[in-house]
Amino acid sequence: MINAFRMKYLVAGLVAFILIDVTATWWQYHRAIVLVDNQSGQDVSQVQISVRGGTYEVGQLSAGSSRSLRVMPSSESEVSLFFDTPEHKSVKWAGEYLNSFGGYRVFITIGPNWQISSKCHLSRGFILLPLASKLMRHNRER
Repeated sequence: MINAFRMKYLVAGLVAFILIDVTATWWQYHRAIVLVDNQSGQDVSQVQISVRGGTYEVGQLSAGSSRSLRVMPSSESEVSLFFDTPEHKSVKWAGEYLNSFGGYRVFITIGPNWQISSKCHLSRGFILLPLASKLMRHNRER
């Protein structure tokens, strides 16, 4: 039998664990990570990522290199990519949509002939959300 003293610490520890997980999940969900991959075969310069609420400098990307950065949209937003080609042509691309709560991973590839492709997926929380998802999936399989 657990005495009252131990029960108090057990409850405090459980509450602290939940608060830490909720805070970490909130922190993750209010940001997005954007990865830009240059597979064009040429260097690009003046690379920028823009979302509602801010523009983020990536700088120059050599051929075959990639760079990731965290962005923090202020509300629902489209992800825009801007860069200059070696021929001094400016390229603008707008594609992926981010909901206001964040938590997204966006992968943007600059391909040959300046063709842009992208993939986007939503991340989950750190502990509680994946655990709940696994339990729900396990119960469905029964």
